[in-house]
Amino acid sequence: MDLDLLDDITEVCKILDKIDQCEENLNNSLSRYDLMTCDLLHKIENDELNTKLCWGVIKELKKVRTERRKVKNNREILRVYKDLQTKILKQENRQLLLADLNKTKKRLNCKYKNRIYTDNFDEIFKKEDVK
Repeated sequence: MDLDLLDDITEVCKILDKIDQCEENLNNSLSRYDLMTCDLLHKIENDELNTKLCWGVIKELKKVRTERRKVKNNREILRVYKDLQTKILKQENRQLLLADLNKTKKRLNCKYKNRIYTDNFDEIFKKEDVK
């Protein structure tokens, strides 16, 4: 078995550096998606929108919110990783770290539950006249 320990350690260091850089990139992305959301909400608030423009704004808002959710999920996984980062140093703890990360990922993939618009969400908007 040909094992080049220095190459393996170098590769691990590169991966850890990439994870550290990821945090800054995720924070920047979240900020950008938040600003995009604000722009779209202000467009809805301040402008008269015809049906075609409404559809376009809502479609864009859905796209922005979907991408924002991906960023938030990755930030949460990174947060759990950072909280448990010292566990990675001991071999017997690595499986626990991976289990916690997978549990977090599973929790993040649960469907969102509305807080205010609950049971009759679709009915509320069917009653409105769309012009």
